Amino acid sequence: MGSGKSVSPAIIGIVVVVLIAFVAFIGYRTFGPDSKPTTATSQAGDDFISQMAKKSGGDMSKLSPEEAEKLNKMTGGHGAQAMSGMLAK
Repeated sequence: MGSGKSVSPAIIGIVVVVLIAFVAFIGYRTFGPDSKPTTATSQAGDDFISQMAKKSGGDMSKLSPEEAEKLNKMTGGHGAQAMSGMLAK
């Protein structure tokens, strides 16, 4: 039962190095810097969402139809969720 081939230490070392590199890569992608820096356009969008969230308390029904339409257009139809996220900050 124990007469199988043994694995060379070099192969074990290579596998360990590849495993460490993989874990480091996943950690960097998860906890590393944001991939996109904030631009003036995205900051203006965030400011608008924040303003609407404060104005309405996060309630879409308290916004004018034009404001609600603009907010939903900016957020791909997720205006209420975006305002909730801004209020949670």
